[in-house]
Amino acid sequence: MTSDGEDRPPPDTTNGIKQEIEAARQQVQETILVSETAQSRLDRARQTRIDEDRSKITRTVFNILSIAIIATFVIIWTEGRSDPADATVQALDVLKSVVLPVVTLVLGFYFGQSSKS
Repeated sequence: MTSDGEDRPPPDTTNGIKQEIEAARQQVQETILVSETAQSRLDRARQTRIDEDRSKITRTVFNILSIAIIATFVIIWTEGRSDPADATVQALDVLKSVVLPVVTLVLGFYFGQSSKS
């Protein structure tokens, strides 16, 4: 006991406890750092995967659009020999009414999601 009536551990024990607390504090900080590093790696990997998926979808949509445009010009060229005005109108109607809305729907969905992710 001390003169003021409190039980205090001997000074050697206090220093040992302080060292143990400091060692535990350092371990916690190292664990937090490792955890944050692992989480940031996972976040980067997830974002990379999302970006790759979006680019694959975009390439597929644009390839389909390119094929549709080429097919439209082939139709105009082959069918247009007898009635060029009618073939052109029909081919352009197909492009306007079917292909373009699908392209904008798909691209808007996937790229619109990037701000929410």
